[in-house]
Amino acid sequence: MRILTGLTLAALLATAVPAFAQAATETPAAPAAEAPAAAPKAPAPAPEGVSDEADKFLWCGHALNFASNFAKEGGDEDAAKAMLENGGKLIEKGAAMLPDLAPEKLEAAKAAYVEQIKVELEGSGENAKFTYDECMTLVQ
Repeated sequence: MRILTGLTLAALLATAVPAFAQAATETPAAPAAEAPAAAPKAPAPAPEGVSDEADKFLWCGHALNFASNFAKEGGDEDAAKAMLENGGKLIEKGAAMLPDLAPEKLEAAKAAYVEQIKVELEGSGENAKFTYDECMTLVQ
């Protein structure tokens, strides 16, 4: 199995910023009815009922799944496939650490991670809870 080294999620995501998003910062836009929520200064806490250890596995698994889209868009099918496989394994391991969590609570937690990842990895990814290298240490 191929494992990417020396690559951070932030670096991968930084290469995937759409051109129109960059152009939007150069051209003033009409005022929005409601300002978008600012990126958090600190990562979000683990969802209710999720231990710190399970949080790391679930967060990293969802982050790898999210980043796989950018690898695929960048033409690196092998990296995208490896990220999806590793992400799935981490999510399974994290979920297995929570046997007492009701299935609907687990699904709600997984949905929260999907949204959390989008916010934390936005832009440079400086608000990410864990680095790519930290996540890859969980992949065995």
